[in-house]
Amino acid sequence: MRKKTVLLAALLLAAVESGAVAPAAAQPNERPADEVGAKRAVAARIVALAFPQEKRMEMFGGMIDAMSSQMAIPPEKIGDAEIRAITDKYLGIMRSDIMADLRANSDGLFEAIAVAYAHGFSLQELQDIERFVATPSGAAYVQRSPKLLVDPAVAEWNTAYFQRIMGIVDARKDAMIEELSALKRTRSGSE
Repeated sequence: MRKKTVLLAALLLAAVESGAVAPAAAQPNERPADEVGAKRAVAARIVALAFPQEKRMEMFGGMIDAMSSQMAIPPEKIGDAEIRAITDKYLGIMRSDIMADLRANSDGLFEAIAVAYAHGFSLQELQDIERFVATPSGAAYVQRSPKLLVDPAVAEWNTAYFQRIMGIVDARKDAMIEELSALKRTRSGSE
């Protein structure tokens, strides 16, 4: 029995040394803990460079404003001035509330972005990205990217897109509401 165990161990060792069998620690889907830690550290530095603490609210506020204005109902669709005033009032309140929430909770967002970078890129890619973002051009590229949403070409496309989406929603919402109401009536009647 002992000879069989020694022989089996020798065969396994020979197979590992020849490359025919990889040891368990070298499986391609597993990464050493130090590589995971290195990736997270580089990703955290990328986030710090790409989204400087003092510019985060300005960057994201601009993006929120751009998306909000592009999703807004066009003035010609709300002809009533009083209704428009109420709509504008609450859109302003919502923007303020959204920004307050972002200020209060953005640390978690940027930590999540760093984790996503660590998941989505190899260590070498992260190091390359960090070198790029550390340059003036790289930093400008990343920090100005949200402002591209307000570029007239992008804003025009997004506005038309959001209007098409609202048309799709409007075309289906009444049928969905009716079907849900029918289900509710059926359930209420069967109880």
